[in-house]
Amino acid sequence: MPPEKVSRAVSLILLGNLGAALIGPPLALAARHWFQAPEYTGSFVVIAGVYLVAIALLSQVRVPAPSGRAAAGTGRPVASLLGDARFRVAVLAGVVSFGVMSFVMTAAPISMHVHHQHSVEAAGWVIQSHVMAMFLPSLASGRLIARFGERVMMLWGVALLAGCALVSLSGHALAQYWAALVLLGVGWNLLFVASTTLLAREFSDENRHRVQAMNESIVFGTQASVSLLAGVAVHRLGWEMLNLATLPLLAVMVLAAGRLRRLQPAVAGADPNELK
Repeated sequence: MPPEKVSRAVSLILLGNLGAALIGPPLALAARHWFQAPEYTGSFVVIAGVYLVAIALLSQVRVPAPSGRAAAGTGRPVASLLGDARFRVAVLAGVVSFGVMSFVMTAAPISMHVHHQHSVEAAGWVIQSHVMAMFLPSLASGRLIARFGERVMMLWGVALLAGCALVSLSGHALAQYWAALVLLGVGWNLLFVASTTLLAREFSDENRHRVQAMNESIVFGTQASVSLLAGVAVHRLGWEMLNLATLPLLAVMVLAAGRLRRLQPAVAGADPNELK
């Protein structure tokens, strides 16, 4: 795929997730009382059924075999990739986007319903709006990244994630939760699409499978960890402090994006092993 089309391809793939925003929360709410069992048992059963359907569909996908060089293991060693500054910036952007988003999103329904007595339906609407805000910007984010570059869109993503934290400090009304979670979703989209585009564009065929596997392990390992911590954090720290805790990580991301500015002009014609 031509490098200039990578960002649009990534954003189009993410756009397909709009179905999750439209179907997921209403389906989970509708099924929560289906069984004479603890509340939400039906929700988990229905979602498990959705996963089974997804597995059946994915089993029909035929992924092309890797190229000869990739299959022969001729790519750069792991230590060399970890030392590549472009790889580190891309992975950090993925970690920050998913880490901040999952941490705040997982805590939001707990804070809304348990701590501040908003209804389950209200919390579901806020989460549905958040998921739509995660994927709907994909209509434009790919084109924006192709025009302005990954670094600029990373900074905009960080700014929106910081905006989420600041709105969360202003109060606990439904409108404030809604605005914070929408900012969280759009910020995630810009930062994650920029991260994925940078990773796909900067690494050649023989390295891409190894790079992608390392990136997925780090990013989604982080997401799982912060999701497990979010409930404890919101109970012990409160909604405001939980959001403030994300700001140092966003500051690190700003510094990393600044370094990317110095790296990118040297990319064309440079030896990848020298960009460390």
